[in-house]
Amino acid sequence: MTRFSRAYAAVLAEQQAVRKRSEVELKSRPQEFAKRKPATVPPTGDAPGAVASRRKYGNTPTDGFGSKKEARRAAFLMQLEANGLISNLRCQVEYLLIPRQLIAGKVVERACTYTADFVYLDGDNQVVVEDVKGFPNDRWPIKRKLMLFVHGIRVMEV
Repeated sequence: MTRFSRAYAAVLAEQQAVRKRSEVELKSRPQEFAKRKPATVPPTGDAPGAVASRRKYGNTPTDGFGSKKEARRAAFLMQLEANGLISNLRCQVEYLLIPRQLIAGKVVERACTYTADFVYLDGDNQVVVEDVKGFPNDRWPIKRKLMLFVHGIRVMEV
């Protein structure tokens, strides 16, 4: 074995070790993440084994999260929490933006809510609300502004 191949083997071994450390096992997830049901592609009514229809934004549900990007962000945040850099990591936290509207005891308008992808406390014990966006939809700017106006929380887009 040449000196170059030994050095290359050492670099490869280090990369594999880093990759293994960065992978998060389902068993080591916090209970809140373990309780989540895996996201599934809605049934299309096609015959079994048929290819499911494409999702609106082309996302692929992964590890119980709505997209691969969200699953990667969750793994990263769980590592930060394990290292003590953040605390109280929660997933899919719902905030009430506008309550339901009643007239004569009848619901006229449903409540408007915002579901944050991740909420945690940073090192300064400040609440951080994150939303993983691949493609922002037309409602996103309004809900982001309502979160700031109603709750005084600035949502960080990842």
